[in-house]
Amino acid sequence: MDQRYFQFSHPELPFYSSAKAQQRGDGFQPQGIPNDWRRFRQNGWEMCAPPDVDLPVQGWKIHVSATPDAAAETLQATVDVCVAMSASFKFVPTRDGLVARNSKSADRAASGKFVTVYPCDAHQLDRLIDTLSACLSGRPGPFILSDVRVGDGPLYLRYGGFMPLMVPDATDEPVLSLVGDGFRLIADLRVPYFDMPAEVQMTDKVRHAIKIFREVPAEQSPLDDYDLLTPLKFSNSGGVYEASSGGGAVRSIVKEARPLAGLDARGRDAVERLNVEGETLSHVAHLEIAPRPIRMFTAWEHRFLEMEHVPGEPLSAWGAKNYPFSRERLASDEQSRFVDCVDRIMSSIERCVAMLHQQGAVAGDLHPGNVLVLADLSVRLIDLEDGRQPNSRTRSSFNALGYAPPDGYTAAEADWFAVSRIAASLFQVNRSIEILAPGHWYRTIDMVSATFGSRAAEIIRRACVKLPRELTTQVELTPAESPSVWDVERLGDPVTRDRLAQGILASLRATSGALFPGDVAQADPFGTVNVANGAAGVLLSLARADVDITSDLTEWLVAAADTSPPDTKPGLFNGLAGVAAALSELGAHDAAKRHIDRSLQARGRTRSLNLFGGLAGIGLSAVGAALEYEDSEYFEIALECAARISAQLFSDGESSASEALDRRAGLLFGWSGISLFLSTLARHHDDFGAMRLAIRAVERDLSRTRSYADDLVGIEDTENGRTLPYLARGSAGVLVAIAQLQDRVDLGDDVSLVTAGLRRACASHTYAFSGLFNGRAGILAALAADRAPIATDGAEFQRSALAHDALCWRRSVQFPGENYLRLSSDLATGSAGILAALTAQRQRDLSWLPLMQQPGLFERAQGSLGLDRRGGDEHEQGSRPSAP
Repeated sequence: MDQRYFQFSHPELPFYSSAKAQQRGDGFQPQGIPNDWRRFRQNGWEMCAPPDVDLPVQGWKIHVSATPDAAAETLQATVDVCVAMSASFKFVPTRDGLVARNSKSADRAASGKFVTVYPCDAHQLDRLIDTLSACLSGRPGPFILSDVRVGDGPLYLRYGGFMPLMVPDATDEPVLSLVGDGFRLIADLRVPYFDMPAEVQMTDKVRHAIKIFREVPAEQSPLDDYDLLTPLKFSNSGGVYEASSGGGAVRSIVKEARPLAGLDARGRDAVERLNVEGETLSHVAHLEIAPRPIRMFTAWEHRFLEMEHVPGEPLSAWGAKNYPFSRERLASDEQSRFVDCVDRIMSSIERCVAMLHQQGAVAGDLHPGNVLVLADLSVRLIDLEDGRQPNSRTRSSFNALGYAPPDGYTAAEADWFAVSRIAASLFQVNRSIEILAPGHWYRTIDMVSATFGSRAAEIIRRACVKLPRELTTQVELTPAESPSVWDVERLGDPVTRDRLAQGILASLRATSGALFPGDVAQADPFGTVNVANGAAGVLLSLARADVDITSDLTEWLVAAADTSPPDTKPGLFNGLAGVAAALSELGAHDAAKRHIDRSLQARGRTRSLNLFGGLAGIGLSAVGAALEYEDSEYFEIALECAARISAQLFSDGESSASEALDRRAGLLFGWSGISLFLSTLARHHDDFGAMRLAIRAVERDLSRTRSYADDLVGIEDTENGRTLPYLARGSAGVLVAIAQLQDRVDLGDDVSLVTAGLRRACASHTYAFSGLFNGRAGILAALAADRAPIATDGAEFQRSALAHDALCWRRSVQFPGENYLRLSSDLATGSAGILAALTAQRQRDLSWLPLMQQPGLFERAQGSLGLDRRGGDEHEQGSRPSAP
C-alpha cells in the first residue's frame, strides 16, 4: 500500500489531506550550524548548506546510518565535521521519521539512511571519509543495502545524483537520472544492493573501500548446508527462503533477520523478533499449531531461523481461490459448502489461538497472511514474533490494517479481535470500512447474515464473545469526526444522483489546498485540478448529472488551468486534455479551446501511449475536439497520434512502450485503451488499418486474462500477484474496449468465449472498493457500455449493492476512498466516480470519460465494416485517411 494513505489520514479529518501530512514526534536539534547557512525541510529531510556552495550535479555521496537511541549523538558528531569542512548535508529531522525509514515496511533501497553528506569535490570527499570514519567508528547503525560500507562504523558510500535530475520514462513517470557517457541520461538506480554506473571516476580511498567491500572472504556457515535457497519474499527485516537439502529430499523454510533493521512499533529490530519467534516455536512445538523449529544460526552478520516446511497456503490466497464471487455460485449449494469450509478453518484458528494463550504466548500479528491452511483445512500460525504475555496491555508491535485492535485491549483480547476480523474478511472483503466508520462493523455482520446465512454470522460472533464489550471498535486511524453508517433501510436506496450530488457539494473545501477532497494522488502535480483526482473530474461528473454548477466553481477551474505551469501534463485523466473537456461541459468554451490546444501542442513531449495520460487519451481528445469544433485539423492530430502509436507498438520486436502496456494491462494503462482510441478513430472514418490494429491491441490484453473462482475471467496483475476485475486495470475495462468493437467486426468465437468470462467477473456480488477506477462503480460503468442483455440485470444489482458502502457525514451521503481509511469525493476513487457511473448507466454510454462531444463520439455505426479478424494484414500500417 502507498504509505501516503497512512500519512494523509489526519486524526481530525474524515478526508485524506496532504496538507495535514506531517511527521510527528521528537525532533533532532543539532547544535553549531552557522546562522548564515541555508536550512529548509523538503520531502521528509532537513537540508543544510553553507552560503554560496557550488555542488556538482552528481558524485559520491556519504551516508550515515543510526539507531533511534544513538541518532542524536551520531547526528551531532556528523554535523560538527560537516560544518568544520563547509560540507552540505541533510538529515531526517524526527525520531518518528527515522523509525519509519527503518521499519519493517520501509523501502529496502533507502532504509537506514539518516544523514546524507554532499562533498563538493574529490579532495573534500577523501577528507570527509577519513574524518567521519574516525569519529563515527563503532557507533551503531543498520547496514545500508544500496551502499559500500567504510570502516567499522555506520559510514557508507554511493554514487548518485546530488540534485534531482528527473527524466520521464516510457509512461511519463519522472525517473531520477544521471549524466552518463556522451552526456546520455541514464537511470539513477535506487536498488537494495550496491551498484554504480560504468566508468565512474573515483578517488583512491573510494576504490580501496569498494575493493575491501567486494573482497570480503567467504566464511563457511550453516548456509552452505543447503543445496538451494529460493527467495519467497523480502522485507526490510530480511528475507524468507525455501531451502532444499539432501539432494532435494528435504525442504524447509529459512527466515533471515538483519540486525538493527526492520524496526517495529516497540523499537525491536528484526534479530530480536526472530529470537522471540524461535523461542515461541520451541515452546509450542508439541502442539502442532505452528511450524516446528529446526535450528537458529548466524551467518555473516545476520540471524537465521530454520523451521519446518508446512505444505499449506496463506489463508488470504485460500480465500481468493475459493470465495463464491459469482451470484450464481452464491445461490447454489456452493454457498453452504463454502460456509462449512470457513467454519472448519475458523474452528482450527480458534483452537490454535486458545492453545497458544494457554502456553503463555500470543500471536500478536494475526491476519490472513499469517495463517497457513492445510489440505484438511486445519491451520498453522506463522510469524509468532510478538513475545508478550496474554494479559499484557503493552501496545502491539504490529498494525496489520483492519486487524489491529483499539487501545486498551490485552494481548489475548487483541488476538481474538483479529480472529473476529479474519472471520468477517472471509465473507465480506470490504469490512475494513469500520476503521473509518466504526458502526459499519455491525452492518458487516448483518450483510454476512443476509448473504451467507445466520450460521456465517455466528462464526464471526464466536470470536466476538471473547472481546471486552465496554471498549469501542475505534482504532488509532479512526478520525475524530467519524462518519456514521447511512441508514439504508430507513431512507431507501441512498445511491441516487441527487443525494450523491448533495454529498459532493457538502464536501466542498472540506480540506485545505483542494476544492474537493480526494485521493492521496492529489499531492501529485496538478492533482487537485485534474480529472482523475481533482476538481475537474468532480465538476464534470456533476455537470453530466444535470446538477447546476455555480459560476464561482467554474471560475475556480478556469483560473487553475490558466495559471498551471507550462510543463503541466497534457493527458486525459492527469492533465489538460481532460480539464478542457470539463471546461467545455461547464460552458467555459473559450477556456476549453485554450486548454485543448495547449494539450495537443504538448503531445510531442508525451512518451506514454496509454489512455490515462498518454497519446491514446490525447488522440481520443483530438477526435472529440474535431467533432466539437468541426475542424479537420484536430482530426489530423488524432491521425498523427495513431501513427506514432502504430510505429511503436505494432512493428517487429518488443519496446519499452509495449512492455509498459503489458505490465499494467487494461483500459486506462494497457492495450485496451489503445484499442478504444483506434476503434473510435475508425468509427469516424472507415479505416481498415486502424480497426485491425484496435483488434490486435485488445487481443494483447486478452492474452493477460486468467480465470479465477472457476468461471470468472480477470486481468493478471503480475506486479502484485493477483487477478483484477476492475475498470482501470481489469475485466471491466477490457469489456468496454470489446463493446466498442463488437458492433462493427466479428471478433470470433475465442474472443466471445473469453468475453463471457469477463461479463461474469462484472456480475460478482462483492468487490474490494466502491470507486470508479478500482471498484464497484467501475463495474457499473462497464455494464453501461456493454451490449449484452445481462448488462441490464447486472447493472441494477451493482447499483443496489453500492448502498452498503454509503456513509453519512454531516447529514450527507459520502463514500470511502481507496483503502477505506478516509472519504473521497473525486472521480477515480470517490463519490464523483459513483455519480458518473450512475449517469452512464442511466444513459447507457461512456459519459464518465472526459471527452468533448459525448455521446456522439461513441455512437453506434449504422453498418459494419465487414472485417474478418482472421483476414490479412496488408493494411495494418494503412495509408492515412483524409480528414472528414
